[in-house]
Amino acid sequence: MQLIVTDKQTIAEDTVSVRLEAVSGPLQAVAPGAHVTLEVNGLTRRYTLTRGHNAGDPYEIQVLRARDSHGGSQWIHDDLAVGDALEGLGVANDFPLSAVPAPSVFIAGGIGITPFLSMAEAVAAAGRAFEVHHVVRSTARQVPIPSFILPHLTTYAGVRPDFAKLLGHVDRDSQLYVCGPVEMMAVVRAEAHRQGFASNQFHAETFGAGPAATDQPLEVHLALSGTSFVVPPGRPLLDALLEQGAWLGYECRRGQCGSCMAEVLEGEPIHRDSIDPALRPGAMCTCVSWARGPRLVLNL
Repeated sequence: MQLIVTDKQTIAEDTVSVRLEAVSGPLQAVAPGAHVTLEVNGLTRRYTLTRGHNAGDPYEIQVLRARDSHGGSQWIHDDLAVGDALEGLGVANDFPLSAVPAPSVFIAGGIGITPFLSMAEAVAAAGRAFEVHHVVRSTARQVPIPSFILPHLTTYAGVRPDFAKLLGHVDRDSQLYVCGPVEMMAVVRAEAHRQGFASNQFHAETFGAGPAATDQPLEVHLALSGTSFVVPPGRPLLDALLEQGAWLGYECRRGQCGSCMAEVLEGEPIHRDSIDPALRPGAMCTCVSWARGPRLVLNL
């Protein structure tokens, strides 16, 4: 679908909102938590929709300027302008609201607040209790929060929440939703498990983990094909594997779905995914994870 930028505004430090409308025909309605996939500066990127939940409504995304941007968020901030056209590759929802009529607890890190703006609106309209916890570096980086959320909002600016205390005070039948950095999500998941929340009460979405400054080049060897090649830091292993003709599935590219898991025969993975830790031994998510190297052997 062809989309056109009809509005772009700075809404917080390092964050812009972009409104998108269809070049022809109405846009489809989407459920809270949905995202749109866009072709951005030659790259494929997914962005949560904060508007567009009724048929014909424009779509709206909020984009943080990522420090380790490979050209997506930086291009949106610096080059995208009102009147520009973007190719929309589809909408989907990997982070839907639970149908269970229970209180909702939304825990967000930074720009991870975006899916909860519409999700909170939906649970409020259904008359269900909810609370929102937002962890930000500073209040200057907090996006505008709708007035109906404010009485239910706790902001942690520049401080790390005590997640044990936070979860210890919520109803035991609550549905927990977490979106943000992989490290934060892992802590909340572990604490929820420790406190006895069932796995079907925990819902998570991540915007993925970036490379670390300490990452070193990896010599990757594919045991089944006999192919060897070097992958530089900052390049996703998944992209290098696909370029070499390795066959493996992928969907989210954020270390969340586990579709790109590969068996590790040699090497020490650095896990940066948000999948169930029980799936990690002897394998790794190639879309976001790295390895201590210098050599990594995969059963591909």
